[in-house]
Amino acid sequence: MKLYFNGCSFVHGGELDNPERDSFPNVLQRKIGCEILDDSENGISNQRILRTTLSRDLKDYMAIIGFTSLYRTEYISKNGTWAKLNPSRKIRKEHEDFSMIKDEWLLMNFINQVLVLQNHFKYNNIPFFFFLSFANNMDEREKVLKYWTEYKENKPMSEWIMGYEDLFSCIDEETFPSLFDSGLVFQDYCLSAGNDTLPNFHPTKESHQLWADYLMDKIR
Repeated sequence: MKLYFNGCSFVHGGELDNPERDSFPNVLQRKIGCEILDDSENGISNQRILRTTLSRDLKDYMAIIGFTSLYRTEYISKNGTWAKLNPSRKIRKEHEDFSMIKDEWLLMNFINQVLVLQNHFKYNNIPFFFFLSFANNMDEREKVLKYWTEYKENKPMSEWIMGYEDLFSCIDEETFPSLFDSGLVFQDYCLSAGNDTLPNFHPTKESHQLWADYLMDKIR
């Protein structure tokens, strides 16, 4: 068994004192005694997750993908390298180019990204599991704990905007349960267990351990 990981700082171990030891991919490596390949990186987008995952030969791997903010993306810079773009809520509201981007378009783009990876894995007989690292409607980080405390029953992403039921029905709930159950989002799962967060709201060492235990049941 080999495991492949991709995702943002929630997968990479953002803010941990020793992410090479305490991030959940490394915890799983020790638990299972397997080889891992980890393409996660702080601050990346779902577009980057899609691009780098598709570039890998994952024969003999199981892929575990943590999707991130819908608002992030990437572009090719003037020097020909890929650059991250993660506009803040203030910029999105005030900048004309970003204010034209509607949530419906972002959601549709996200669904396309998920379906591309899902179908790629299925076609190539690669076992996989997807999860949301955090609820994308928790966009202002300073409000995240207050939001979670006051709105524990917030709708899962699949119910945010009506009219997309047919598209969401194309996504396998078994391999992407947190899309349909907000309690299974990485951040929410750990908060509901009573775990705290680090100063910039990344999961603690204990939360990474908890999430590794959760993923153990999904690995096959």
